[in-house]
Amino acid sequence: MGKTVHHTLTIFLFLSLCATATAADVALNGVVGNKALLAIDGGKPHWVTVGESTPEGVKLVSIAGESAVFEVGGQRR
Repeated sequence: MGKTVHHTLTIFLFLSLCATATAADVALNGVVGNKALLAIDGGKPHWVTVGESTPEGVKLVSIAGESAVFEVGGQRR
């Protein structure tokens, strides 16, 4: 293999691992007003206000009824 191809594959694998490492498992445990009770990566649930980001990098984007939209690693869920 050429040197360029080897470096390209190495970079691709590194970025793939980084993307996996930043993904968070987020569970919505409740909604009250503009706050959602989130448990991140199986941790203790805590309240997050719309527009707020957690230390884990999860941002609560919006709440509609009993559901919430949040952003993790640039992707909305």
